[in-house]
Amino acid sequence: MKKISLSLKLLGSFVAGLQGFAVVAHAAQFDSNSQVQAPIQNESNLQQLFCNIISWFFWIIIVISVIMVLMAAFTYVTARGDEEKTTRARRTITYAAIGVAVAFIAAGFPSVVASVFPNMSSVSPVSLTKVCAF
Repeated sequence: MKKISLSLKLLGSFVAGLQGFAVVAHAAQFDSNSQVQAPIQNESNLQQLFCNIISWFFWIIIVISVIMVLMAAFTYVTARGDEEKTTRARRTITYAAIGVAVAFIAAGFPSVVASVFPNMSSVSPVSLTKVCAF
């Protein structure tokens, strides 16, 4: 229960920090002499937003996976032969490896879609030939 509470507190702090950055970024873009422009003005902006979101999720998952591996390694080293702790550490490392695999699959997904549907750019307003580059 304490771990869940701590996780929720950390998540709340992270979200509150992001909101602060959003307010500052919005204030920096606003000029009293000009009108506020929409962040998405054409299909390339939409595609860039999509690529940025995928990139952020990719790196967040990679960082979380590395932290999980470090925590599991610490648990494994300090287990001193306790079967429950070693099993838990081994399981955590397995889950971290699955997370990394999912992150790489998600990062490669736009490339796979672009290769499967090469002529999709004439049908869709968003060109799939330009894929996200990390």
